[in-house]
Amino acid sequence: MINAGLDARVRCAEPVIERIVHSRLRSAHLLQDREDVRAEATLDLVRKLRDAPDDVRNIEAYAAIVAQHACDRYFRARYPQRHRLKNRLRYLMANDNRYALWTAPDVRLLCGFAAWKDRDGVAAQPVSIASESLPAVAEAAFRAAAGPLLLDDLVEIAAAVLGIRDGDTALDTVTLPSKSRTPEQRLDQRRWFATLWQEITLLPLAQRIALLLHLRDERGGPALPYFPAAGAASMRQIASAMELTLEELAALWPTLPWNDLAIAQRLTLTRQQVINLRASARQRLARRCPNPP
Repeated sequence: MINAGLDARVRCAEPVIERIVHSRLRSAHLLQDREDVRAEATLDLVRKLRDAPDDVRNIEAYAAIVAQHACDRYFRARYPQRHRLKNRLRYLMANDNRYALWTAPDVRLLCGFAAWKDRDGVAAQPVSIASESLPAVAEAAFRAAAGPLLLDDLVEIAAAVLGIRDGDTALDTVTLPSKSRTPEQRLDQRRWFATLWQEITLLPLAQRIALLLHLRDERGGPALPYFPAAGAASMRQIASAMELTLEELAALWPTLPWNDLAIAQRLTLTRQQVINLRASARQRLARRCPNPP
């Protein structure tokens, strides 16, 4: 239970968290992710207020920091290449005396030429430049905008110019850890499989079945055997996840992967309902387990 005083402080902070998360995750395709990040930030705030309430004197300022950190964790997990690019740009802005980096009233970072420091940000403008030099891209972006930019907007511009992309996890197919990878790379991929399996077990039963029975590898063959091969889940654990006995799983194993109609008959659903269940499962997993190594 949240006591009345804590509840009042959280309610005071919620609009700040909502505003920052909505601003940072403003793309339409991130709508569902925004709710997850907002909830995570609110939970972080509640934990802090419970554990050390006297440390938080300005609740709105602290809520802004918590929201920014929650957004940063989200982008670091889902868009690792862009996160690395942001760190490079942050370093450039902080260490090249031509540029400056400062904090806006809403705690977001602004950047631009040193003479612009502490000015308000402006809207980013398209940039056309044939260069792989990060300083050159930054300078072109600032000159095109004719004013300071949000660091996040500069990251978007630089990513587009430099061709840096982060793809979402493709859970239509699963790839077995390759023997050609280094031991460290294989270990990272096996850890990803283990995390993926943990998240699959948290899905509703119908979603688990719709996903796992249909799961294919890159060649169209069954991908379910990859989980025991990667050491992520045993046969018994896979059977338990679909509420099957080990004998029942062994009987259907040679028939994998199943098509949507066969899964629909097993679940007593329509084919479209099975497709919808699997789509919902993939959306959640893509948010929770992005970018397999």
